[in-house]
Amino acid sequence: MDWKYKHFHQERVFPAPRDLVTEAGRTFMAESLGWQITNTPDGFTAEGYSFSHRAIANLHTQSAAGGGSHDESTNPLVLAANKPAAYIFNGCLVFTIVMFALYFVVTFISAVVGLLTGHLFLLGRGSLIIHEIWARILSALILMFGAFLAWRIKRKA
Repeated sequence: MDWKYKHFHQERVFPAPRDLVTEAGRTFMAESLGWQITNTPDGFTAEGYSFSHRAIANLHTQSAAGGGSHDESTNPLVLAANKPAAYIFNGCLVFTIVMFALYFVVTFISAVVGLLTGHLFLLGRGSLIIHEIWARILSALILMFGAFLAWRIKRKA
């Protein structure tokens, strides 16, 4: 398979028949990602969205010389020695995403409380406390921005 994204290019050797590899790629792109598939003479083209960006994948399949006896060292799979590092990296990435989500939830709750009571507390370095009308105005702006983001995300899905 041949994957391209601007300057990204990847080839991978699979010890399976060409038709099976093509069908597996087509099934993944269509069913898992929900992308539109267009057949080409040497593979297929898949179009869809990836991380809210329009993406096109051109997949070309060809038989490797030597068939199943091809040297598997050309297959850039993750080595067993690198898996713990990948697990640690993925764990840190998930932790970061969860912390950002928690920060936005706390900010949303603070905005609701600020709108109702007139006392807005914004968490961060040198936390900020705002009172009276400015607290209500800023709380309303935060809530409107959150509603706008939710609307945009819902509209895309």
